[in-house]
Amino acid sequence: MRFRLSGLWLALILSIGTAHAEKLLLEGTLGKAAVVVDVDTAAGDEAYGRYFYDRYRRDLRLSGPAQSGDQLKLEEGAPWQDGPKASWSLTRGKDGRWTGTWSGDGKTLPIALAPLQLEQATALDSYRQQLRQDDPYEFRRLQGLKLEQGERQTFMGRELRWWREPISGMRLFTVTDASAAANAVLRERLWAEVDAHLSCIGSDGDHSLTVTPQLLTERVLSVNLFSQYSCSGAAHPDFGSAPLTLDLKTGQELALEDVLWLGHGKPIRPAAEDRYSQALADYRQKTLAPWVIRLFIRLYPELMQAPADGDGCDYRSADVWQFAPWYLTPKGLYLGPTFYRAARNCDEPGGTLVPYAEVRKHPGPRVDLLPR
Repeated sequence: MRFRLSGLWLALILSIGTAHAEKLLLEGTLGKAAVVVDVDTAAGDEAYGRYFYDRYRRDLRLSGPAQSGDQLKLEEGAPWQDGPKASWSLTRGKDGRWTGTWSGDGKTLPIALAPLQLEQATALDSYRQQLRQDDPYEFRRLQGLKLEQGERQTFMGRELRWWREPISGMRLFTVTDASAAANAVLRERLWAEVDAHLSCIGSDGDHSLTVTPQLLTERVLSVNLFSQYSCSGAAHPDFGSAPLTLDLKTGQELALEDVLWLGHGKPIRPAAEDRYSQALADYRQKTLAPWVIRLFIRLYPELMQAPADGDGCDYRSADVWQFAPWYLTPKGLYLGPTFYRAARNCDEPGGTLVPYAEVRKHPGPRVDLLPR
Protein backbone atom coordinates (compact mmCIF):
# COMPACT_ATOMS: atom_id res chain seq x y z
CA MET A 1 0.00 0.00 0.00
CA ARG A 2 1.27 3.99 -0.46
CA PHE A 3 -0.47 1.29 -0.23
CA ARG A 4 -3.42 3.59 -1.98
CA LEU A 5 -6.88 2.42 -3.19
CA SER A 6 -7.91 5.73 -4.66
CA GLY A 7 -9.15 5.66 -8.26
CA LEU A 8 -10.26 2.04 -7.91
CA TRP A 9 -13.18 2.59 -10.29
CA LEU A 10 -11.70 5.13 -12.66
CA ALA A 11 -11.44 3.52 -16.10
CA LEU A 12 -10.26 4.81 -19.44
CA ILE A 13 -13.08 6.29 -21.52
CA LEU A 14 -13.71 3.78 -24.28
CA SER A 15 -16.12 3.46 -27.16
CA ILE A 16 -17.70 0.03 -27.29
CA GLY A 17 -19.80 -0.68 -30.38
CA THR A 18 -22.49 1.98 -30.54
CA ALA A 19 -22.29 2.72 -26.82
CA HIS A 20 -20.56 6.01 -26.02
CA ALA A 21 -18.74 6.01 -22.70
CA GLU A 22 -19.71 8.79 -20.36
CA LYS A 23 -18.32 9.62 -16.96
CA LEU A 24 -20.98 10.85 -14.55
CA LEU A 25 -20.17 12.64 -11.30
CA LEU A 26 -23.43 13.42 -9.52
CA GLU A 27 -24.78 14.49 -6.15
CA GLY A 28 -28.27 14.67 -4.74
CA THR A 29 -30.60 12.52 -2.70
CA LEU A 30 -31.70 8.91 -2.44
CA GLY A 31 -34.90 9.08 -0.47
CA LYS A 32 -34.06 11.76 2.09
CA ALA A 33 -30.37 10.86 2.35
CA ALA A 34 -27.64 12.88 0.64
CA VAL A 35 -25.52 10.82 -1.77
CA VAL A 36 -22.62 11.30 -4.19
CA VAL A 37 -22.42 9.06 -7.29
CA ASP A 38 -19.60 8.17 -9.71
CA VAL A 39 -20.55 6.10 -12.78
CA ASP A 40 -18.70 5.21 -15.99
CA THR A 41 -21.50 4.18 -18.30
CA ALA A 42 -19.39 2.00 -20.59
CA ALA A 43 -16.17 0.81 -18.98
CA GLY A 44 -15.45 -2.04 -21.36
CA ASP A 45 -18.69 -3.92 -21.91
CA GLU A 46 -20.18 -2.90 -18.56
CA ALA A 47 -21.19 0.17 -16.63
CA TYR A 48 -19.28 0.49 -13.38
CA GLY A 49 -19.74 2.88 -10.54
CA ARG A 50 -19.89 3.58 -6.86
CA TYR A 51 -21.68 5.89 -4.50
CA PHE A 52 -21.65 6.89 -0.88
CA TYR A 53 -24.11 8.24 1.62
CA ASP A 54 -22.83 11.58 2.89
CA ARG A 55 -23.46 10.42 6.44
CA TYR A 56 -21.26 7.32 6.19
CA ARG A 57 -18.78 8.11 3.34
CA ARG A 58 -18.18 4.43 2.54
CA ASP A 59 -18.29 3.27 -1.07
CA LEU A 60 -21.06 1.00 -2.34
CA ARG A 61 -20.70 -0.64 -5.73
CA LEU A 62 -22.90 -0.08 -8.78
CA SER A 63 -22.85 -2.16 -11.96
CA GLY A 64 -24.84 -2.91 -15.07
CA PRO A 65 -24.56 -3.38 -18.83
CA ALA A 66 -22.81 -0.73 -20.94
CA GLN A 67 -25.30 2.03 -21.66
CA SER A 68 -25.61 5.33 -23.48
CA GLY A 69 -28.19 8.08 -23.80
CA ASP A 70 -30.51 9.47 -21.19
CA GLN A 71 -31.64 6.21 -19.55
CA LEU A 72 -29.55 4.41 -16.97
CA LYS A 73 -30.27 1.15 -15.16
CA LEU A 74 -27.89 -0.14 -12.49
CA GLU A 75 -27.77 -2.66 -9.67
CA GLU A 76 -26.02 -2.38 -6.34
CA GLY A 77 -23.19 -4.86 -5.98
CA ALA A 78 -20.91 -6.60 -8.47
CA PRO A 79 -22.23 -8.68 -11.40
CA TRP A 80 -20.81 -11.88 -9.88
CA GLN A 81 -22.43 -11.38 -6.49
CA ASP A 82 -25.37 -13.66 -5.74
CA GLY A 83 -28.64 -12.80 -4.05
CA PRO A 84 -31.20 -10.04 -4.54
CA LYS A 85 -29.85 -6.62 -5.38
CA ALA A 86 -31.31 -3.17 -5.11
CA SER A 87 -31.85 -1.56 -8.51
CA TRP A 88 -31.53 1.99 -9.82
CA SER A 89 -33.56 3.36 -12.72
CA LEU A 90 -32.67 6.89 -13.85
CA THR A 91 -33.70 9.31 -16.61
CA ARG A 92 -31.81 12.46 -17.55
CA GLY A 93 -33.78 15.62 -18.14
CA LYS A 94 -32.94 18.46 -20.53
CA ASP A 95 -31.41 20.40 -17.63
CA GLY A 96 -28.81 17.63 -17.09
CA ARG A 97 -30.41 16.40 -13.88
CA TRP A 98 -31.21 12.73 -13.33
CA THR A 99 -34.35 11.49 -11.60
CA GLY A 100 -35.68 8.02 -10.95
CA THR A 101 -36.13 5.36 -8.32
CA TRP A 102 -34.21 3.03 -6.05
CA SER A 103 -35.94 -0.32 -5.41
CA GLY A 104 -34.93 -2.93 -2.87
CA ASP A 105 -35.98 -4.70 0.31
CA GLY A 106 -39.61 -4.25 -0.70
CA LYS A 107 -39.24 -0.46 -0.81
CA THR A 108 -39.07 2.14 -3.55
CA LEU A 109 -37.37 5.49 -2.94
CA PRO A 110 -37.01 8.53 -5.20
CA ILE A 111 -33.60 9.55 -6.55
CA ALA A 112 -32.75 13.11 -7.63
CA LEU A 113 -29.22 13.87 -8.86
CA ALA A 114 -27.41 16.81 -10.46
CA PRO A 115 -23.81 17.28 -11.69
CA LEU A 116 -21.35 17.42 -8.80
CA GLN A 117 -20.34 20.94 -7.80
CA LEU A 118 -17.26 21.20 -5.59
CA GLU A 119 -17.07 24.03 -3.13
CA GLN A 120 -14.02 26.26 -3.15
CA ALA A 121 -11.52 24.77 -0.71
CA THR A 122 -8.80 26.67 1.10
CA ALA A 123 -6.01 25.76 3.52
CA LEU A 124 -5.93 22.12 2.40
CA ASP A 125 -2.92 19.84 2.72
CA SER A 126 -1.17 18.94 -0.53
CA TYR A 127 -2.70 15.43 -0.59
CA ARG A 128 -6.26 16.72 -0.70
CA GLN A 129 -5.33 19.57 -3.02
CA GLN A 130 -4.00 17.04 -5.53
CA LEU A 131 -7.00 14.78 -4.97
CA ARG A 132 -9.36 17.64 -5.76
CA GLN A 133 -7.72 17.90 -9.15
CA ASP A 134 -7.21 14.20 -9.89
CA ASP A 135 -10.34 12.61 -8.41
CA PRO A 136 -13.20 14.99 -7.50
CA TYR A 137 -15.36 12.12 -6.25
CA GLU A 138 -12.81 10.99 -3.69
CA PHE A 139 -12.04 14.59 -2.74
CA ARG A 140 -15.75 15.16 -2.13
CA ARG A 141 -15.85 12.07 0.09
CA LEU A 142 -13.15 13.56 2.32
CA GLN A 143 -14.60 17.06 2.26
CA GLY A 144 -15.86 18.19 5.65
CA LEU A 145 -14.19 15.38 7.59
CA LYS A 146 -12.15 16.46 10.60
CA LEU A 147 -9.31 14.98 12.62
CA GLU A 148 -9.85 14.58 16.34
CA GLN A 149 -6.96 14.92 18.76
CA GLY A 150 -6.34 11.80 20.79
CA GLU A 151 -3.90 10.64 23.42
CA ARG A 152 -0.29 11.70 23.87
CA GLN A 153 2.43 9.06 23.95
CA THR A 154 6.10 9.19 24.90
CA PHE A 155 8.27 7.16 22.54
CA MET A 156 12.06 7.05 22.76
CA GLY A 157 12.05 10.18 24.89
CA ARG A 158 9.87 12.32 22.58
CA GLU A 159 6.16 13.03 22.53
CA LEU A 160 3.75 11.75 19.92
CA ARG A 161 0.31 13.33 19.56
CA TRP A 162 -2.22 10.96 18.03
CA TRP A 163 -5.00 12.05 15.65
CA ARG A 164 -8.07 10.10 14.56
CA GLU A 165 -10.63 10.53 11.78
CA PRO A 166 -13.90 9.36 13.40
CA ILE A 167 -15.79 7.86 10.43
CA SER A 168 -12.97 5.66 9.17
CA GLY A 169 -11.27 5.18 12.53
CA MET A 170 -7.85 5.70 10.90
CA ARG A 171 -5.18 6.94 13.34
CA LEU A 172 -1.70 8.40 13.01
CA PHE A 173 0.43 10.75 15.08
CA THR A 174 2.41 13.93 14.74
CA VAL A 175 5.66 14.57 16.61
CA THR A 176 5.78 17.37 19.16
CA ASP A 177 8.59 19.85 18.36
CA ALA A 178 9.14 18.40 14.87
CA SER A 179 9.06 20.87 11.98
CA ALA A 180 5.75 21.97 10.51
CA ALA A 181 6.85 20.39 7.21
CA ALA A 182 7.41 16.99 8.82
CA ASN A 183 4.10 17.01 10.66
CA ALA A 184 2.34 18.11 7.47
CA VAL A 185 3.65 14.95 5.78
CA LEU A 186 2.28 12.83 8.63
CA ARG A 187 -1.15 14.48 8.41
CA GLU A 188 -1.18 14.00 4.64
CA ARG A 189 -0.38 10.33 5.12
CA LEU A 190 -3.26 10.04 7.57
CA TRP A 191 -5.64 11.54 5.00
CA ALA A 192 -4.33 9.09 2.41
CA GLU A 193 -5.10 6.21 4.79
CA VAL A 194 -8.60 7.60 5.42
CA ASP A 195 -9.11 7.76 1.66
CA ALA A 196 -7.84 4.19 1.21
CA HIS A 197 -10.11 2.90 3.97
CA LEU A 198 -13.24 4.55 2.63
CA SER A 199 -12.42 3.41 -0.91
CA CYS A 200 -12.14 -0.17 0.30
CA ILE A 201 -14.79 -0.76 2.91
CA GLY A 202 -18.35 -0.95 1.64
CA SER A 203 -21.05 -3.51 2.03
CA ASP A 204 -18.57 -6.39 1.68
CA GLY A 205 -15.12 -4.90 2.32
CA ASP A 206 -12.81 -4.69 5.30
CA HIS A 207 -9.69 -2.65 5.99
CA SER A 208 -7.56 -2.08 9.08
CA LEU A 209 -4.33 -0.23 9.79
CA THR A 210 -1.72 -0.89 12.47
CA VAL A 211 0.75 1.94 13.14
CA THR A 212 4.02 1.02 14.88
CA PRO A 213 6.69 3.66 15.47
CA GLN A 214 10.11 2.05 15.11
CA LEU A 215 12.68 4.80 15.62
CA LEU A 216 12.47 8.40 16.82
CA THR A 217 15.55 10.55 17.28
CA GLU A 218 16.11 14.28 17.31
CA ARG A 219 16.31 14.24 13.51
CA VAL A 220 14.55 11.17 12.11
CA LEU A 221 11.27 9.27 12.47
CA SER A 222 10.69 5.79 11.09
CA VAL A 223 7.24 4.21 11.40
CA ASN A 224 5.68 1.09 9.92
CA LEU A 225 2.09 1.22 8.64
CA PHE A 226 0.70 -2.28 8.16
CA SER A 227 -2.62 -2.67 6.33
CA GLN A 228 -4.91 -5.68 6.12
CA TYR A 229 -7.69 -5.39 3.58
CA SER A 230 -10.32 -7.26 1.65
CA CYS A 231 -11.94 -4.79 -0.70
CA SER A 232 -15.13 -5.23 -2.69
CA GLY A 233 -14.43 -7.41 -5.69
CA ALA A 234 -11.11 -8.81 -4.43
CA ALA A 235 -10.84 -12.59 -4.62
CA HIS A 236 -8.76 -12.88 -1.45
CA PRO A 237 -7.80 -10.80 1.57
CA ASP A 238 -4.42 -9.11 1.35
CA PHE A 239 -1.98 -7.26 3.56
CA GLY A 240 1.24 -5.30 3.35
CA SER A 241 3.56 -2.77 4.95
CA ALA A 242 4.02 0.79 3.71
CA PRO A 243 6.60 2.31 6.07
CA LEU A 244 7.47 5.99 6.26
CA THR A 245 10.84 7.46 7.23
CA LEU A 246 11.09 11.25 7.63
CA ASP A 247 13.72 13.88 8.20
CA LEU A 248 12.00 15.72 11.05
CA LYS A 249 13.80 18.98 10.25
CA THR A 250 13.09 19.26 6.53
CA GLY A 251 10.02 17.03 6.19
CA GLN A 252 11.70 15.06 3.39
CA GLU A 253 10.57 11.46 3.05
CA LEU A 254 13.68 9.32 2.83
CA ALA A 255 14.20 6.61 0.26
CA LEU A 256 16.20 3.47 0.95
CA GLU A 257 18.90 4.77 -1.40
CA ASP A 258 19.32 7.85 0.82
CA VAL A 259 20.87 5.68 3.53
CA LEU A 260 22.05 2.54 1.65
CA TRP A 261 23.58 2.87 -1.82
CA LEU A 262 25.39 0.02 -3.57
CA GLY A 263 25.63 1.63 -6.98
CA HIS A 264 28.00 4.09 -8.62
CA GLY A 265 27.59 7.83 -8.82
CA LYS A 266 24.56 9.67 -7.53
CA PRO A 267 21.88 7.43 -5.97
CA ILE A 268 18.71 6.77 -7.92
CA ARG A 269 15.75 8.10 -5.93
CA PRO A 270 12.09 7.28 -6.55
CA ALA A 271 10.52 10.03 -8.64
CA ALA A 272 7.41 11.76 -7.31
CA GLU A 273 5.41 10.89 -10.41
CA ASP A 274 6.81 7.34 -10.74
CA ARG A 275 7.69 5.78 -7.41
CA TYR A 276 9.59 2.92 -9.03
CA SER A 277 11.29 3.99 -12.25
CA GLN A 278 12.80 1.39 -14.56
CA ALA A 279 16.31 2.49 -13.59
CA LEU A 280 15.48 2.04 -9.91
CA ALA A 281 13.80 -1.32 -10.56
CA ASP A 282 16.88 -2.52 -12.44
CA TYR A 283 19.25 -1.36 -9.69
CA ARG A 284 17.26 -3.10 -6.98
CA GLN A 285 16.89 -6.32 -8.99
CA LYS A 286 20.46 -6.60 -10.22
CA THR A 287 22.46 -4.94 -7.44
CA LEU A 288 20.53 -4.53 -4.19
CA ALA A 289 18.67 -7.87 -4.08
CA PRO A 290 21.75 -10.09 -4.72
CA TRP A 291 23.69 -8.15 -2.05
CA VAL A 292 20.85 -8.61 0.46
CA ILE A 293 20.70 -12.35 -0.28
CA ARG A 294 24.46 -12.79 0.24
CA LEU A 295 24.36 -10.79 3.47
CA PHE A 296 21.34 -12.60 4.89
CA ILE A 297 22.77 -16.03 4.00
CA ARG A 298 25.68 -15.05 6.24
CA LEU A 299 23.60 -13.42 8.99
CA TYR A 300 20.48 -15.62 8.94
CA PRO A 301 21.53 -18.97 7.41
CA GLU A 302 18.58 -20.91 8.79
CA LEU A 303 16.02 -18.53 7.30
CA MET A 304 17.84 -18.42 3.97
CA GLN A 305 17.97 -22.19 3.39
CA ALA A 306 16.43 -23.18 0.08
CA PRO A 307 13.05 -24.95 0.55
CA ALA A 308 13.54 -28.70 0.42
CA ASP A 309 10.35 -29.37 -1.53
CA GLY A 310 10.62 -26.35 -3.80
CA ASP A 311 7.26 -25.16 -2.55
CA GLY A 312 8.22 -23.19 0.57
CA CYS A 313 9.36 -19.63 1.22
CA ASP A 314 12.33 -19.06 -1.05
CA TYR A 315 14.16 -16.10 0.46
CA ARG A 316 17.00 -16.61 -2.05
CA SER A 317 14.89 -15.24 -4.87
CA ALA A 318 15.92 -11.74 -5.95
CA ASP A 319 12.31 -10.91 -6.79
CA VAL A 320 11.20 -10.91 -3.15
CA TRP A 321 13.83 -8.31 -2.16
CA GLN A 322 13.49 -6.01 -5.16
CA PHE A 323 10.96 -3.68 -3.53
CA ALA A 324 11.39 -4.66 0.09
CA PRO A 325 9.52 -2.51 2.64
CA TRP A 326 12.12 -0.90 4.89
CA TYR A 327 12.36 1.15 8.04
CA LEU A 328 14.95 2.11 10.65
CA THR A 329 15.13 0.56 14.12
CA PRO A 330 17.52 1.17 17.04
CA LYS A 331 19.47 -1.98 16.06
CA GLY A 332 19.55 -1.80 12.29
CA LEU A 333 17.78 -1.24 8.99
CA TYR A 334 14.82 -3.59 8.55
CA LEU A 335 14.24 -5.06 5.08
CA GLY A 336 11.19 -7.25 4.55
CA PRO A 337 10.56 -9.64 1.64
CA THR A 338 7.48 -9.23 -0.53
CA PHE A 339 5.93 -12.35 -2.09
CA TYR A 340 3.11 -12.74 -4.60
CA ARG A 341 -0.35 -12.87 -3.07
CA ALA A 342 -0.72 -16.65 -2.79
CA ALA A 343 2.53 -16.83 -0.81
CA ARG A 344 1.98 -13.81 1.44
CA ASN A 345 2.40 -16.04 4.48
CA CYS A 346 6.13 -15.81 3.68
CA ASP A 347 6.13 -12.05 4.24
CA GLU A 348 7.20 -10.57 7.58
CA PRO A 349 9.53 -13.37 8.74
CA GLY A 350 10.77 -10.99 11.44
CA GLY A 351 14.28 -9.99 12.42
CA THR A 352 15.69 -9.42 8.92
CA LEU A 353 17.85 -6.48 9.99
CA VAL A 354 20.85 -5.07 8.17
CA PRO A 355 23.23 -3.97 10.96
CA TYR A 356 24.18 -0.31 10.73
CA ALA A 357 27.84 -1.31 10.47
CA GLU A 358 26.99 -3.02 7.17
CA VAL A 359 24.92 -0.05 6.00
CA ARG A 360 27.81 2.36 6.66
CA LYS A 361 30.04 0.32 4.37
CA HIS A 362 27.70 1.39 1.55
CA PRO A 363 26.53 4.84 2.62
CA GLY A 364 23.86 6.86 0.93
CA PRO A 365 23.92 10.67 1.12
CA ARG A 366 21.82 10.75 4.34
CA VAL A 367 23.65 8.05 6.23
CA ASP A 368 24.40 10.70 8.88
CA LEU A 369 20.77 10.35 10.05
CA LEU A 370 21.28 6.78 11.23
CA PRO A 371 21.54 6.20 14.98
CA ARG A 372 24.99 5.55 16.43
